[in-house]
Amino acid sequence: MAASLLSERSHGPHETAWWLAAATIKLGLLGTVVGFIVMATQIGRMPTFDIDQVQALLKQMTQGMAIALYTTLVGLMANLWLGLQLLLLDRMADRIVADIVAEPLGEPGA
Repeated sequence: MAASLLSERSHGPHETAWWLAAATIKLGLLGTVVGFIVMATQIGRMPTFDIDQVQALLKQMTQGMAIALYTTLVGLMANLWLGLQLLLLDRMADRIVADIVAEPLGEPGA
């Protein structure tokens, strides 16, 4: 009973950090969608398809694609970095709990 309570209390405070780590991927994907929207709106603004306009369109579309790729990259990197840090934190908390549970109760005054 005490060991499970100790384990729960040692892991509980960083539950929010695990949620944030998962949210970074979702935010990266949201940025990807925004980047594709930026890219797609450029196509709708083009009145005709002459070669000069197509070149300008491609330049503007690559900006939207860059937004999409950078946000995906940042979301994935943030998730991996936070996940690794939180995994190490969880393992350290497990070791501390195991050490406390395994420690025999000392004699008073010892």
